[in-house]
Amino acid sequence: FCNIITDNKRLQMATKNRNNGAFEYKSMPMSFKGVDIKTGFVKGYLGAFGNIDHCRDKLMKGSAAKSIAERGPLGSKQIKYLKQHDRDFPLGSFNVLKEDSFGIYYEANILEEIEYAKDTLLLIDAGVYNEHSIGYSVIKSTFIQNPDDDRDWHFELNEIKLYEGSVVLWG
Repeated sequence: FCNIITDNKRLQMATKNRNNGAFEYKSMPMSFKGVDIKTGFVKGYLGAFGNIDHCRDKLMKGSAAKSIAERGPLGSKQIKYLKQHDRDFPLGSFNVLKEDSFGIYYEANILEEIEYAKDTLLLIDAGVYNEHSIGYSVIKSTFIQNPDDDRDWHFELNEIKLYEGSVVLWG
């Protein structure tokens, strides 16, 4: 889901073009914090702040706040809860979507009346699905380079447009 940049020329190009609105994914392992199989209620984290991932991205606190306010459950309700990033398999809707000190926290109800959603809930409860991933585009990022080591760099994601949160097998 990301291109690991290994040479300086590609790195310079990436820093100039990062805020281009391209659709990207970011995953978070072991992110479920609660599942109620009887009601279809799930809660957990779609993303964590402050860690540098395998794509050399660091999701910053506040990065999703504007998008959640405008597009989340208290806004236009455009941020969707999906299975495997697939728009053909919506699972339900977010009741709560917010940033806290750890990351992007959510609570949702999976629509058990839909067979694939019920199956997904059973797989979540069994621990088969145990990760989340977000679909987003970068609005604002900052390139951070260690002046003593050209190989030590990352992007701080300062603002993202959040499109969806997905239940995934792995990120």
